[in-house]
Amino acid sequence: MKPKRNLLFPMLILAMFFLTLAPVTAKPQAKEAAVTLTAITRHDSAMYNAFEDAFRTANPELDVDITWLEITTNAGWAKAIQSTTYTIDFCWGGGPTVFSIIANEGLLKPVSDTDLINRIDNEIPANIAGVPMNLKDTNEDYLWVASALSSFGYTVNHANMDKYGLPMPRTWQDLASPDWFLGRTQFAVAMGNAPETTSNTRAYQIITQAFGWDMGWQLMTMMGGNSKMTGESGPTRDSVITGPQAAAMTIDFYGYQAMTENPNCEYVLPEGQSIINGDPIALASTCDDLDETQAFINFVLSQEGQALWLDKRFNRLPIRADSFAYAASHGNPRPDLEAAYNNALNNVGIPFNETEAVANYDAFTFYFESTINDAHNELVDTWSTLIDYLRKGSISTAEFRSVVRAMATPSITPEECIDYQNAYLANPFSIDQIQATWLSEAKARYTAAKTQAGVEANDDNDEGEYFSPYTADISGVSTDEVLLADTTVNMTIVDYADYTYLYSTKEVDFYLDGVYTSTDNSTPFTIDIPTTTLANGPHSLMTIATEYMGTEKLNYVNFQANAQKSPPTYSITVPSGTVGNMSSLDGSIGSDADFTPSFVQFYIFSTLDKILWSSKVTASLASFSEALNTTLLPNGEHKVIAIVGYDSGNSVILEDTITIFNEAAVIPTSTYEPAPGFMIFSVIPFLAILVIFEKKRKK
Repeated sequence: MKPKRNLLFPMLILAMFFLTLAPVTAKPQAKEAAVTLTAITRHDSAMYNAFEDAFRTANPELDVDITWLEITTNAGWAKAIQSTTYTIDFCWGGGPTVFSIIANEGLLKPVSDTDLINRIDNEIPANIAGVPMNLKDTNEDYLWVASALSSFGYTVNHANMDKYGLPMPRTWQDLASPDWFLGRTQFAVAMGNAPETTSNTRAYQIITQAFGWDMGWQLMTMMGGNSKMTGESGPTRDSVITGPQAAAMTIDFYGYQAMTENPNCEYVLPEGQSIINGDPIALASTCDDLDETQAFINFVLSQEGQALWLDKRFNRLPIRADSFAYAASHGNPRPDLEAAYNNALNNVGIPFNETEAVANYDAFTFYFESTINDAHNELVDTWSTLIDYLRKGSISTAEFRSVVRAMATPSITPEECIDYQNAYLANPFSIDQIQATWLSEAKARYTAAKTQAGVEANDDNDEGEYFSPYTADISGVSTDEVLLADTTVNMTIVDYADYTYLYSTKEVDFYLDGVYTSTDNSTPFTIDIPTTTLANGPHSLMTIATEYMGTEKLNYVNFQANAQKSPPTYSITVPSGTVGNMSSLDGSIGSDADFTPSFVQFYIFSTLDKILWSSKVTASLASFSEALNTTLLPNGEHKVIAIVGYDSGNSVILEDTITIFNEAAVIPTSTYEPAPGFMIFSVIPFLAILVIFEKKRKK
């Protein structure tokens, strides 16, 4: 068992660290200051040194020096505050989770300075985009307050995307798409290992809360198949700045930093799929220089202090909106960051449960490490095999999605994750064996999925488990509703049910009374029904929504125009259990003075709502029989749609099912098409050597 990077190794480092006589300081001082504060931070030295220098300049009457301890783990923060080696005065940066954890352990002290309290009350928003920007204790005293804003997304390198022929990703699903798979040794995406990066972990927690636990882990597992695992957040960011990766998980200011260093880079906030965090600052429970420490926090929250975030070295979003005007008035306008600030506030994504994020945090990171990071070789091998089968047409979309779901569904529930977290807190060493079990289970799932894909690829039957790609429901008219005026009908598309995180809706085709009418390729996918020009009585609207992978979704509605009228009787006989080359669809349509039969348009749809066969009957409608060559259709149960039309222009849709079993049935090939310009690049030999070395080092 390898040593835990976030447990045993950091504990040894901390033990050695606390025994040393030379503390970590920001910079050597010419003379010893009257007061030395000690802070724990996850900010880098350039950032905290800039704030310390500006604080001294703004408060010349205070003789203060600050010792900065850069500790990366949550457990390390708690140990440092509880240690006897240092007296920690304040904590700064790292996101709300670690602050909530140490607050729960009683390791934060309430703010007591009147000026600081007034500033927080009157100048710092209590919440932004529905997210709390402070934490209070039971006495309503401030335990922490946000000093900056963060959003969580990914950064892309447009030059690398062009090089590999990759489409622009707008959602988390896009990074998990087969389109973003380059090969077994060349990866389009960079992902940090959860125990080593709090910012990437927050993105992963967002994904599981946005899509649900099972689907979130499925999505991250697929994304892992497209990704190089890069450890900490810094190397993850650097891989997209200098290449060869085309996208990398980043917190916002890492993205803005990438844009500054490489004009080809762009930070992307997933559309409606992220959150805003407040990045806290707080007094430690052991603080013994309260006046000076609270003076520093007060400065950080001032307009002058907030304007420092806008320095091009840092590119952070401030907690105070008025800091943009302050910075501009002092010669540092940042319209780019102000636009990013407004975009972040307007892109309200998901309701995020911070309590849940705290309750499962460590176990969550360990599960990620075991199943995606440590099992990465096995994951990539299986993912590559599945995509190869899909691209060759050896397995269908349904089979692909079925195997992926079996491969990527997590082996633990959200409740079990919290139980493992509690067990870890009670006995940190217990996680070693648990992780070994998770790793073994993940490798077994990946092996089983690869085997199952091989079985499906050699099977003549398209029997993959069916998952609806998305919901595409008609809104604006209901079944048998009588419309009296021209009516606008929309398709209500929910793209993220089941497996649609692979692709989103491309277009919707509309059929009015059995006749193709229009195609809309942008939301809200609308058709305007000219009700007043339609014949009185029944009419039908059929829609076929198509996602980019080619999967379709059928919907239809029978409605009435101008007046309620009952259509004549009709019946269709659908064969079942058919074996042989030919069968027929039989039926009859009645007629009366208002409704004379005109045609029957037949469609047979697959379980994925793709049209497999269509035929139009226009003769002998009183009693008709339409030949059906079953050998041209795949085996299984399919949907039969019959649009019955009349001379008057009215129509009604009838639905039934047909079950076909044919030894000679033809199986349709996959509709998947690789991304334009798709290329596989060989990995540079010395990178392979580094990967091997890294694997050996971990053992």
